[in-house]
Amino acid sequence: MDKIIINYLQGNISLEEQHRLKKWLDEDEAHPVILEQMKKFWSQGELHYPEKKQVIFGKLMREIQRTQGENEEVSSRKFLRWKTILKYAAIVLIVSMLSIFGYSTLNNDQGRTVASVKYVEKVSLPGQKVTTTLPDGTIVKLNTDSKILVPEVFGEDKREVTLIGEAFFDVVSNPKKPFYVHFKENQVKVLGTSFNINAYDGSNASVAVRTGKVMVKQGDEEVQLSPHEMTELNGSILEVKDLEDNELIFGWIDNKLIFNKASIQEALEIISKWYGMRYELKGQIDNDQLYTASHNNPTLKEVMEILTYTYGVNYEILNDRIIIK
Repeated sequence: MDKIIINYLQGNISLEEQHRLKKWLDEDEAHPVILEQMKKFWSQGELHYPEKKQVIFGKLMREIQRTQGENEEVSSRKFLRWKTILKYAAIVLIVSMLSIFGYSTLNNDQGRTVASVKYVEKVSLPGQKVTTTLPDGTIVKLNTDSKILVPEVFGEDKREVTLIGEAFFDVVSNPKKPFYVHFKENQVKVLGTSFNINAYDGSNASVAVRTGKVMVKQGDEEVQLSPHEMTELNGSILEVKDLEDNELIFGWIDNKLIFNKASIQEALEIISKWYGMRYELKGQIDNDQLYTASHNNPTLKEVMEILTYTYGVNYEILNDRIIIK
């Protein structure tokens, strides 16, 4: 939680971190007051507080910043230590505010705590696809083993969600409230369009547009995508590419399982994710032989029969495992 609070004070907090912060705020009625005072002291103290208050501010900031480089795997002892820091911070800030603004201002500040925003998690389990409608009418289809974090009510000037995994968005147009999707420290901004984001852990993220236009942001870099264009986000320069095969990107939305020049291991990775299964390769199989196929809402047996026939191997399904031998 220490890193999240630091990010919040610095204005670099992600929507998922906001979700975790709001949960922390709801745990104790004192937490919102503490956070609000910390925010005010952080943003205004260095410029406007008297010199003596600067000494207090400096001590507090050094203690908070010292936690920034620590390991996020917090032990119970470290968690108690951070709570002690927060209690100390609250006392310092409240005393400082009393001396600067007076009792009436403090009471007003305590009343203006951070609004508690409730979030809803939409989840698709391994081997499952889920379609959901957001508060603004936007339709989102989650691919297997994915999650989206959505506020119960969108803000007044923008709509923001966080994606983990893969999803197709059909966004309701609203020029006054842009729609943002946050994923892997990246961002997509749209007004009204349909597009796909693939942001599974362990692989590069990608964004592909079916209709409308999309702004994709990676760090300080932005590119605009038009229909049938895509870009990959791998930390290097963003490049706009034409989609060579729309079904390869969007086919899963209509339950079309597509393989395009895939090795057997790549094909098994796709099958594993699609059906929520694990796989095991026994023996030597030619990984240089590439596999291309298209299936419309297939069963696992149908896919495996064709794949194993192509490679001249056998397979067995044991519970949640596919064994190739």
